Amino acid sequence: MKFKMLLLICMITLSGFQTAISQSNSELTYNLEFIKAIPTDEGKNSVNAIFKITPKLKVDFPPVIGGKYTVDLNKKNNPEIIILSKQTAHKLSIRLFGKNEPDKPSKTYDIIKSLVNIEEYEDVLFFILEFKNITDIPIDKMYLKFGFWEKNNQDKRIEQEFEFDVE
Repeated sequence: MKFKMLLLICMITLSGFQTAISQSNSELTYNLEFIKAIPTDEGKNSVNAIFKITPKLKVDFPPVIGGKYTVDLNKKNNPEIIILSKQTAHKLSIRLFGKNEPDKPSKTYDIIKSLVNIEEYEDVLFFILEFKNITDIPIDKMYLKFGFWEKNNQDKRIEQEFEFDVE
């Protein structure tokens, strides 16, 4: 398992691009795209990772949010699994935005609007993973692995892997 993860990280690093890796991406009924990772106001040990979700077919949208997230920081090759419902330190929370602006002003939503032409999508969700005080040192790189349940087949969950820089 560790060898496979190390091999995956090396492949992504050598390729020089930031993208999702999935052995079964064509089986997904939605598109999941990494947008950006930014430190929060709490400092560089707290990060918001922003993703865009769009449907392949409207009938299958939206997917069902999962609760298991694998995280590795700064290429330590020491991944931590966070189960949302079993957290004690509350290191991770989730926010979702659609095309409409949230009720309260949000720097994250302003960043999304500056990077994505929201109006070009009929259906779009922005999935934000908010990591708070997840480490004592600044975060420069992150590896994430997670998946959503399919809306019309909740026995099906395909995890995708992302590796990216934090600005």
